[in-house]
Amino acid sequence: MSAPVETKVVAGSGAALVVATIFGALAYWVPGFQSPPAYLTSLIVTIVSLAAGYLAPHTPRPPAVQPPPLGNKVLSPPVSSARPQ
Repeated sequence: MSAPVETKVVAGSGAALVVATIFGALAYWVPGFQSPPAYLTSLIVTIVSLAAGYLAPHTPRPPAVQPPPLGNKVLSPPVSSARPQ
């Protein structure tokens, strides 16, 4: 069983996918559309991804698994590998 993907990661990745898809669709279907330079396109995708990840709600961590109670077991002291002085 795998852990769920955090909401902030999904929001940032999804926003990047949407912006890149919009640029691709405009370039494909709008004949006069001039795509911005690559550095500007990547900057827009980065800013939108950061904003989406920042605004997404935090995914709470599951509670930690507690070890079972020891009952009447006696624990032995830890063994040290250091030589006595």
